[in-house]
Amino acid sequence: MCAARSSRAPNNWRLRIGQLTIGTEFHNPDSARLFINSTFGWPTQPALDLPSGGPGYPLATPAVRVRVDPQEGVTLFLALFNGDPTGAGVGGSQLRDASGTAFRTSDGAWLIGEIRYNPDDSDKNGAYRFGGWWNSERFRDLRFDQNGVSLASPASNGKPFLHDGDPSFYVNVDQPLVVNDADHTRLSVFARAGFAPGDRNLVDFYADGGMTYKGPFGRADDQAGIAVGYAKIGSAARGFDADIARLTGQFHPIRSGEAVLELTYRFQLTNWWQVQPDFQYVFNIGGGIVNPNAPGKRVADAPVLGLRTTITF
Repeated sequence: MCAARSSRAPNNWRLRIGQLTIGTEFHNPDSARLFINSTFGWPTQPALDLPSGGPGYPLATPAVRVRVDPQEGVTLFLALFNGDPTGAGVGGSQLRDASGTAFRTSDGAWLIGEIRYNPDDSDKNGAYRFGGWWNSERFRDLRFDQNGVSLASPASNGKPFLHDGDPSFYVNVDQPLVVNDADHTRLSVFARAGFAPGDRNLVDFYADGGMTYKGPFGRADDQAGIAVGYAKIGSAARGFDADIARLTGQFHPIRSGEAVLELTYRFQLTNWWQVQPDFQYVFNIGGGIVNPNAPGKRVADAPVLGLRTTITF
């Protein structure tokens, strides 16, 4: 749901107000939108670190977004969102606001800004982004309690130390390598990286990258792509795992990071019908969590085969 209003003034200011998601304006290279795994859209880092996963689709929340184009090729984005789209509660975040009409306004603030440079405002040139955000909520330390004792220790009071706010920074590059209008082909690469404090975030570093090719085999509207993504478990969460292993003397893996590989091909069968077979392989699921069905072992890597079809009316 997007109950929003937009306006564009002669001085190139644009304003959106309403129940908004993050959309495609922040932290989202065009080339990455071919892929099906959600991390190549709204990345794993904000999806796991922010309350309720942040305002990623379909979790809209009240917001104000300003876009300014001070000169050709330079664009500034700034948005202020309610800090938690659904709030705490039982069930997944989408179940807590199944209708998307909660209109929450008392969960602190999430402020995100980005500067984008795209020479000549042309899709034939690269787009380079630098951005960051700040959430004003209080965030639990993932290792220590209020007295500085490990939460894994029997001596802990069980109350995590609370950090004020949560910052993060990111960079994106979306670069065409070959653009041939004559035979309708285009080869592009993208890369992203994001950083966050490891004491209060499950993922403190995220990176992905990939390559897409439009027009393979003489089929002008088909697209093929390969991408990889990696999410690193934060220092406090890894320390907590080590504390459990040390204090209990039992097998408890220290999580490290999770990676995914995706290969995909989108067939444009007609001007209204797309079919997209897809292969994914997930390495070290959950960063290396215990298999609940086989104590003493980690969850195995997982291959995924899928097929997506899109019909446009």
